[in-house]
Amino acid sequence: MIIQLLISLGVFAVADIPVLNVIFKNSLYSGVFAMLGNLVIVPIISLLTQKSVPEGVDEMFSCYDKKVEVNMVTAISNKK
Repeated sequence: MIIQLLISLGVFAVADIPVLNVIFKNSLYSGVFAMLGNLVIVPIISLLTQKSVPEGVDEMFSCYDKKVEVNMVTAISNKK
């Protein structure tokens, strides 16, 4: 967004660069490019980075392992 703003204000000129000229022709195109770029970049980064499991997460959520019985009317009711 900042780059698009600076190009719109004339701080940067991208008319000489064909690819950037199309992308930054107007803010709609640059927004579409940003969204589509994230659809490509995020999965690639996820594949390249190490998966992490923070220590103690299983212990933190172990309190939800309890079995709790609830009346059917209470479970499917819309009332709060």
